[in-house]
Amino acid sequence: MSNWYLSRWTLTFFGLPEDYKPKLWAEIFDLIYYSNGAITHDEAYSMPSVRRRFYLNYLAKIKEDENKKTKSIPKNLSKIPKIPLRKR
Repeated sequence: MSNWYLSRWTLTFFGLPEDYKPKLWAEIFDLIYYSNGAITHDEAYSMPSVRRRFYLNYLAKIKEDENKKTKSIPKNLSKIPKIPLRKR
């Protein structure tokens, strides 16, 4: 049997790198977790990668803005004054 049909290339498939799936799963998890359930696993998995990364970056920006707002609140306003209780 001749080997005329075999490719001369050492690699027979030019696919994705081995670390692609863990990165994909991490993106899907982050998108589901930080969207507070607004996006389901099936939606995130079937979503185009460009759109998925856009949503991840947008959620990251929103969370950073929330952190800045919480840090800008003065410490003394965050404490609620205690009201003394009357004894009966």
